[in-house]
Amino acid sequence: MAPVESFPQLNRRRISASVQSIFNAVVSAALLVLCTYVFLKFKQLDSKFDEFQTEIPVVNQRQVALEEKPKKTTSNCTIQCPRSPAPGPEGLKSAPGVPGVPGYPGNNGEPGSKGDQGKEGSRGPPGPEGPKAVPGVPGVPGYPGNNGEPGCKGDQGIRGAKGDMGLQGEIGYTGQSGAQGLPGAVGLPGPRGPKGASSSLKQVETLESCDALKKAGVKFNGVYMIDPDGPSSGLDPFQVVCDMTSDLSVGTYL
Repeated sequence: MAPVESFPQLNRRRISASVQSIFNAVVSAALLVLCTYVFLKFKQLDSKFDEFQTEIPVVNQRQVALEEKPKKTTSNCTIQCPRSPAPGPEGLKSAPGVPGVPGYPGNNGEPGSKGDQGKEGSRGPPGPEGPKAVPGVPGVPGYPGNNGEPGCKGDQGIRGAKGDMGLQGEIGYTGQSGAQGLPGAVGLPGPRGPKGASSSLKQVETLESCDALKKAGVKFNGVYMIDPDGPSSGLDPFQVVCDMTSDLSVGTYL
């Protein structure tokens, strides 16, 4: 069922239809007047052109008559003729010449100033009832419904044939070296060895390794205090067993 329009809407629709019909009538009348004006102008120019064609032969005849006028001849007569005591009668007045060819029409003049606005016309009668309304645009589609419940799980398919073995991949890059591990725990002290020869050093300085001790002049195996990270930071000094005799140049841990 089509929606019923209210009275203001129906009135506006009628007024719009009336204005449209009046506008179409005014445009048609303006086009008719323009076409009539152009037709009359062309007809006027055609008549002037015909008059010009008829005047050309008359002008040509006058020009030929002037060119064929007898030339004044001089006589060899020496006898003096007596003059008339009174002048002769005045000759007939010549006919007026043929009018010249009309000139071309001049250019259009400048447009005049805009006139005053006319008075507002009286309100016209209501126009005829407009055509039946066009059906409205279809509504926006609704939102999609919720998903249905999942179906039952299907049977397991047949196992496919075993595929061919793939190509061997390229050898990867060598990884970076790991960080150096922390020093291990101090082992238990070994059995007490035989008494060594007396040392000329009264006190052994705590250095960073057995090798540093050997280079400092220590030549006997034994338990020594070392400090690998220095006396000012890191771990405290700890005891290790150093081998100072197996290698003549380097001291190592046992």
